[in-house]
Formats: sequence, structure tokens, C-alpha cells
Amino acid sequence: IYAGFVLTVAATTVWTLWRNRGQPLQVRRLDAVVAACLAYMLVMPRLLLYQYVLVLFPAYYVARRMERVPGAMVLVLLMLISVESTGPPGFRFLVPHLSPFYPLMLVLMLWAIHIARVSRHDIALSG
Repeated sequence: IYAGFVLTVAATTVWTLWRNRGQPLQVRRLDAVVAACLAYMLVMPRLLLYQYVLVLFPAYYVARRMERVPGAMVLVLLMLISVESTGPPGFRFLVPHLSPFYPLMLVLMLWAIHIARVSRHDIALSG
């Protein structure tokens, strides 16, 4: 299952970046670095919390490149939320089970937003 996940993330990232050849070289390089950082964070089997420092630049880049300003604000707010101190009254039982996966879910969300933005921009260029 893990090998299938790694291959899916790698293939999706490479395929999307390959289709993005119509962009200027500088933009393609930044997109490739951001996608590589996020893909690396997704496929590493066991990351410690301090290793998520690698996500700071990609998160900033993804937030700045979002076309809708409220979307960027939501992304920043999601990254500021501490899982331990928040939660709806009826869902406190999920905190012990979901809190270890919160950084991973954020990286997955960032990767999906970045891949979607790059491929949407590629479709706009070709169409």
C-alpha cells in the first residue's frame, strides 16, 4: 500500500510538472521545488514535528499564488490552529486520534492545492 501511495504521489507530481512546460523557466523551477518539497513530506514514512519546517516555504508560496485572497487566509488560519486547544464540543474524542496526523493532513492539502493550481494554469495556457 505504501509503495502504491509513493508511486501515485510521484507520478502525479511529475506528470503535472511535465505538463507545465508552457510557463516561464523561473516559475517552473519554483513550482518544481515546491512540489518536490511537498511530495517528499508526503511520502516520508515517519516525520518528526521539527521536520515540518521544510513546509514553511512551500506553504507561503502556495498561499501567495492562490488566486482568491480569502482562500489564502483560510490556509494560513488552518496552519495556525492548534489541534489540542480547539474543537467543537461534541468532537473532543477525535483530538487524541487526529492530532498526530494534523501536520500530515496540512501537507496533503497544500500538495493538492499546489498540484491543482499548476494543472489548472496549464489547462488555461493550452486552451
